[in-house]
Amino acid sequence: MAGLIGVRRETKSTWERRCPVTPELVRHLVEEAGLTVVIQPSGRRVFHDKEYVRAGAATPTDLSEIPVVLGVKEIPPEALHPRTTYLFFSHVIKGQSYNMPMLARLKELECTLIDYELVRDEKDRRIIFFGRFAGLAGMIDSLWVLGEKLRSEGVRSPFESIEQAHAYATLDDAKAAVRKVGEAITSDGLPPGIAPLIVGVAGYGNVARGVLEILSELPTRSVEPAELHAVSAADTTHCIIQTTFKEEHLVVPRDSGRQFDLQNYYDHPDQYRSRFSDDLPFLTVLMNCNYWDERYQWLVRKF
Repeated sequence: MAGLIGVRRETKSTWERRCPVTPELVRHLVEEAGLTVVIQPSGRRVFHDKEYVRAGAATPTDLSEIPVVLGVKEIPPEALHPRTTYLFFSHVIKGQSYNMPMLARLKELECTLIDYELVRDEKDRRIIFFGRFAGLAGMIDSLWVLGEKLRSEGVRSPFESIEQAHAYATLDDAKAAVRKVGEAITSDGLPPGIAPLIVGVAGYGNVARGVLEILSELPTRSVEPAELHAVSAADTTHCIIQTTFKEEHLVVPRDSGRQFDLQNYYDHPDQYRSRFSDDLPFLTVLMNCNYWDERYQWLVRKF
């Protein structure tokens, strides 16, 4: 069984079209590395099964005898096989309770788990992540949700024409749809009563860059968080307002006599308290692009 790897079909979400291995990589693994690659057939994967076959892969439905199996999202406990090495995003490193049965089953079956989140370089930086793409898809889906929400409130808007990210064949197609909405806002303005429409982006890393990449297709004006209180409907009917929240906008020292210090905040987050509730009422859409763990303040605990 040496030199044999498998790629499972994704089953967690009906909209999941991603695959950890492209047809080009399959061709390299087969022709250059001399491996045997098997791909479970999938009717919704972004690459068609025939592309993998042409690249040299086999397409059996059963992966039970494959020693190394790759996926993207979590694998249901009942779908795991004994003494198999699995590579996927397991979402267990924060102790996520909903994935503990899966982790327990992996241990029971004497499997090896290689979690993409823990694949790091010599400087302990993550190598495998979907940061930009999470921002791209997240912003597209959020604009879709905005259109649905407004419609449920009896407000017809150009956002209704935007579909969920998975419905587009390519990123260019999605951007073109968003751009068309932007053109409508520029020419006709936002529907009465919803300006100023303010999108708050918490964070400034890879995820945030993906969010801003989609927002750039719309007529957007950027302001600082401190300026939100001064934004009025009068001059924002033909654009969307965007603001970015960095750490200094989200928390303040508990000691009112101290100034915010970024490194001190990273080292001693318990010495800071959230101030985000002051700005939250101004926002129409909040895109949370920050990494979070339990040492830090909640961004939004409840609505």
